[in-house]
Amino acid sequence: MQDEFLARFYRWAKEFSQDQFDQGFPALKEIKNRNARNFVGFAESLNRRDRNLFRIARLKRFHPRAAELAKEIMSPEEDTLLRRYSLVRNVSPFESSTKEKRLPKAQFRTVLLNRLRSILGDPIEGPNKSEEWEYRIPIGPWIVGTRIDIGGRSRMLGYGHSIWASEYIVLHGQISILNWMGIASQTDWASVSEADTEKTLESVERLCKIFIGVVPRLLENIFHSSPAPEIREWKEIFTVASHQKNGYTALMIESSTLRGTFGKSASWEIPTSIIPEALRPIGSRLSIVQDPAYDRRRGDALAMQIAYRHLRITAAD
Repeated sequence: MQDEFLARFYRWAKEFSQDQFDQGFPALKEIKNRNARNFVGFAESLNRRDRNLFRIARLKRFHPRAAELAKEIMSPEEDTLLRRYSLVRNVSPFESSTKEKRLPKAQFRTVLLNRLRSILGDPIEGPNKSEEWEYRIPIGPWIVGTRIDIGGRSRMLGYGHSIWASEYIVLHGQISILNWMGIASQTDWASVSEADTEKTLESVERLCKIFIGVVPRLLENIFHSSPAPEIREWKEIFTVASHQKNGYTALMIESSTLRGTFGKSASWEIPTSIIPEALRPIGSRLSIVQDPAYDRRRGDALAMQIAYRHLRITAAD
């Protein structure tokens, strides 16, 4: 099942890559980061024959299982081009002018949400202040997820798709243009000036539309029979140990039996958002019940994960 998808994805990536090379890299030139810039610069420095060899070599490198299934082995010439590229791709960092005025993140978030709504719908949580949010679109028995991230100091925007049957069964992840073209593991924009905002929004919108448009064809007649995960009922007492910057709170298990079994691993991190505010201070004792009949219908992206969606939290008895 996974091999069939990877083979189809590889064939489509080849078509997309060929179009980009033939048209002068229009999509890549809209992405302001070092990986995209260096890839385009190196490719444009090659003659036509080496450019095509380089294109195929990068695709083989980033789609290893599909290339193996297609019996496409890396040639010595392709390997030489990859080694040449590795020597030049990190020579100079991406240059972003500190004088460029940036659109405030809150305003950028609002505009981006509006632009993506016609393609992806609404995120699974209401990202009023969040710097990261997720969309989910059902396609047959699969879920196509899209994650948008406008956080971090080293970048202004990042995006990526994933396809899964459930939170535990992933068909493929980290899908974005730089990944499927064999350039980098993720796609992000290091800098977005106020003047470039509209062009960047159009680029993200177009890239999401491209993949969401092709994924039904890539998944056609690929099915799974994975059962829904079993939700077991349990109850434990925890103590709030610390709050993390990633939106999680670390809890220590009070049960001496579990501490004896797990030792230093007798702790758990859960989304801070699902803990009642009165119980968040360090040292608070929590009673956590996993109840199969309880299903949280609203919350942020972290709270809606299967590991936390059925948790009820109250003060310890």
